[in-house]
Amino acid sequence: LLLNRIGDVRHKVETRLGSFQKGTTQLELGDKISTSSLYYADSEGTAYRLKFDDGKEQFQPKPEAIKNYFLAQLDEQESLDFCFLYDKSVSAYSFAGDILFEIDEVSSQQSSIAFHKAGKDRFISLTSPHKEEVSLYNASGELVTGFPVFGYSEPSIGDINLDGYLELVVTGKDGSVYAYSIEQE
Repeated sequence: LLLNRIGDVRHKVETRLGSFQKGTTQLELGDKISTSSLYYADSEGTAYRLKFDDGKEQFQPKPEAIKNYFLAQLDEQESLDFCFLYDKSVSAYSFAGDILFEIDEVSSQQSSIAFHKAGKDRFISLTSPHKEEVSLYNASGELVTGFPVFGYSEPSIGDINLDGYLELVVTGKDGSVYAYSIEQE
């Protein structure tokens, strides 16, 4: 149900949603409700676009369950891309199903994937609390120089000291805070 500002039903979508996987959902706003959509993925690794006019599009790039995912604009295009964390790999796809990149050397202990945008830079982080390790990739799926690093939590990225350079900030299991410089080209 789509509600107005005071909670009254404004539009009812008849198509039922399947189960959501841990990860993000994203609204695509059109010029009216019927041209708007919701993007999400399920635990089986199927990506969906639920149109509010009751249409539904989907694709499943691999017949493999996912651990986590995110939706983001990985490049300068306006379309949303899906990035899936599988048991031993990460794959990014356009919603049309075109593969953008694949990272094969991922440990099965990676449990969290996140998208970070800082200015014009886009990054993907993989966190393994069991190994206390954070890996950082650019938006093309290439490992950033100097990574992986020690860390327990999902990181944040920004220019924390306003010197024009980005840092990755993460905590350790004991609560200590670590800041790592991100080498940029």
